[in-house]
Amino acid sequence: MSRLSSVVRRLSRQGRDHKPSHSAQDTLFDAVKRSHLPQSTLFFTHHKCASTFVNRLLSRVEGRYGGMQAVDYEGCLWDHIARLDVPQPVTLLQVLETFEDDLFRTRGFVYGPLRAPFSIARDQRFNRIVFIRDPRDTLVSMYYSLGWTHPVPPAPEQAEPFLALRAEAQRSTIDEFAIVHAHSWLKPLLANYREMIADANGQVAVFHYEDLIARPDATVSSMLAVISGGATGGPTVESILKGETFVRTTKNDHHHQRSGAAGQYVKELNHWTIAQLNKLFQEDLEFFCGSESGHLRRAA
Repeated sequence: MSRLSSVVRRLSRQGRDHKPSHSAQDTLFDAVKRSHLPQSTLFFTHHKCASTFVNRLLSRVEGRYGGMQAVDYEGCLWDHIARLDVPQPVTLLQVLETFEDDLFRTRGFVYGPLRAPFSIARDQRFNRIVFIRDPRDTLVSMYYSLGWTHPVPPAPEQAEPFLALRAEAQRSTIDEFAIVHAHSWLKPLLANYREMIADANGQVAVFHYEDLIARPDATVSSMLAVISGGATGGPTVESILKGETFVRTTKNDHHHQRSGAAGQYVKELNHWTIAQLNKLFQEDLEFFCGSESGHLRRAA
């Protein structure tokens, strides 16, 4: 690192005929600057797991810890995916995975929220966070969100399949929806996260939504510790949590943050559905929720 720094300084002192172009010089100095920044973090989660709060949390890291940058590719793609010069229709995950070599840098960035793992999730050059919610509550929240409250994507190519899923949800009971989407979406997603962690050959920090709403100060502090890598100059926990409300005092089925409470599935789903979900998610509940939040999971 020191050798590279001396090379850059020497290049900057060279005469006009040998001076690198402005863009090359900027690139060299930026590379040296970023070498002193914390390791980049990939912040993985899933839908209906306070991902809007995660977005605000990461945005408050912007410019801190010596100049880290927060990047929300999924939020950008939500608005602009139809304008990309790629074959359409295309999913957010397909775009990120296809162009990951150009989109993700290993120093000075925090990327997220990322709502599914893909190949870069196994890259040990990144810090990795996985933020998980009880799958039974996730399915309840997803039913109301997909069926009624979530905004429709602005791009027609994305809006059409979304509206088809919305119509399907509105035709279903909450129990029917929970069983179908447990098998088609959430179970495979959690299995991918478990495989990612087991194959990490390093450390992945696992956090729980239930701990965030019960102990927000401690949970946010632990998240920042992973992101910062021990660097100083970050935002305070108090500034991040100011104005945040994770659980509504009154449930509102027509609001995007409908409830936020833990354990709501007990009242929303019937006994048969709960029994089926308990069986289906037994391994996931034991794997993700059987450890203290923020515990660093290592490969066995």
